[in-house]
Amino acid sequence: MPAQTTTPPCTRESAHRHGSLGASDTSDTLGNAVPLLPRGRPLFWWPRPLQWLGVLLLALAVLGAPPANAAHPQWLPPVGGEALRGFEAPEAPWASGHRGLDLSVPAGGEIRSPADGVVSFSGVVVNREVLSINHGAGYVSSFEPVESDLEAGDAVSAGDVVAVLSTYDDGSSHCTGENGPAQPCLHWGVRLHGDYINPLLLTGDFQPSVLLPLSSEGTLSHPGRPQEIPRPGLKL
Repeated sequence: MPAQTTTPPCTRESAHRHGSLGASDTSDTLGNAVPLLPRGRPLFWWPRPLQWLGVLLLALAVLGAPPANAAHPQWLPPVGGEALRGFEAPEAPWASGHRGLDLSVPAGGEIRSPADGVVSFSGVVVNREVLSINHGAGYVSSFEPVESDLEAGDAVSAGDVVAVLSTYDDGSSHCTGENGPAQPCLHWGVRLHGDYINPLLLTGDFQPSVLLPLSSEGTLSHPGRPQEIPRPGLKL
């Protein structure tokens, strides 16, 4: 009696190995059918985390990283004088600070618009004349003390003379010598969506915050408040 041979059951693994299963017969770990390419590769491929990182790095290499100053437009300086006092961010909207730059300007010196815009205010505030220009995208610049013939609604272009330096009602200058040299100067403030920002962010001359020097008593001249000062001798 001839010996009987037994054939091992055809498992899914052996069927794949011998090619007896079609592409539509392959299942994933949940039992769902996954279509295969002729060589047994999945038709739908999803990159792994490290592969995503490679794709991102390749895109940055091809397209280039965005510039560091892409968050703000680049403006012209309103005057060519030296920066006398820097921007000091207040600890709270109602707290004290220095919400702008003090720039040296000769008496009666011309002040130019740093960017295109529309005059949003021109008039007296308390004891000095103020000129404000809306530059769009939430940016508003203000200059004081000045004299200007412009009125609200007037359009201006970057570089246009919009005012000349003036004084307070009592004839004094904005720079009285309390926080720097006593001399004629312009105070330039910039607001973005209502919040004051450092104007140097818009001229490309921004310098990171530094610690204030100690006074003769060994205490900070402005405790708890960092000051973003311009570089020594910086001229805008």
